[in-house]
Amino acid sequence: MSKTPTVKETNVPTLSSADLDKLMQNSFDNIDSNAVSMPYFKLVSKQSDILEPGSANYVEKAKPGMLFNTATREVYENIKVIPSYFYLADVEWSERGEGSNRPVTIHDISANVLKNTFKDDKGKDRLENGNYIERTAHHFVVRLDANNNVIDSGLILMSRTQMKKSQRWNTMQLSQFQEVENGERKQLPNHAQIYTLSSTLEKNSKGTWYGWVINFTGVAPMSAINRSVEFRSSVSQNKGVNYADEQSEVKKETTSVTTKGSQGTEATPF
Repeated sequence: MSKTPTVKETNVPTLSSADLDKLMQNSFDNIDSNAVSMPYFKLVSKQSDILEPGSANYVEKAKPGMLFNTATREVYENIKVIPSYFYLADVEWSERGEGSNRPVTIHDISANVLKNTFKDDKGKDRLENGNYIERTAHHFVVRLDANNNVIDSGLILMSRTQMKKSQRWNTMQLSQFQEVENGERKQLPNHAQIYTLSSTLEKNSKGTWYGWVINFTGVAPMSAINRSVEFRSSVSQNKGVNYADEQSEVKKETTSVTTKGSQGTEATPF
């Protein structure tokens, strides 16, 4: 079979590095963090509507267990990230199918709102007003390409079964050390650490779901470290998180597992 000849494109406009640097001084006017959507990096659940042909959110290449970028609508088998900033919050939700797609309230964990809850028959920390509290880990990350250049930055939320993964990740970060010039071992700052994130199928007696797999993969270059520090400075001053897109998935994923003997009715495995 003959090969199709490669056609070389001509007259393709190119810009030098100096041209790009000059143009950047007068580009993207008034487009700041308030005018863009911060990506969420999340695991695609079995019941996610991005898997459903005909859905407005359908993503053709998506498969259960892949990682989904909510801003660019790209999916990945794995991503490389630097952990830039972390905090915990107690997020108060109305029951699924009630209210808006946003939390009722975000409680600082220092308020210890969990002391005012009780466990319901589904294991949720329920308030007297009928809402429930979900302690949620917020991992702000800088995403890297294969050459450790910065691509973008975003947020990973972990709660319920994934809270232990969050704790392990934080423990991993605190345990990274590097030998310096005089042979002394010094702790490696989180901004210098690179992790590869992927997923695995998990299960318990109630069902199956996809969970995070987190592996330390190396030390970041200084250019990426500086971007991570800048991102940390930005998000630490303004912890406002847009939960609108996340909420539809959060409520859906509480029932998005395959359970034994469910006959079409699914239940939370945790």
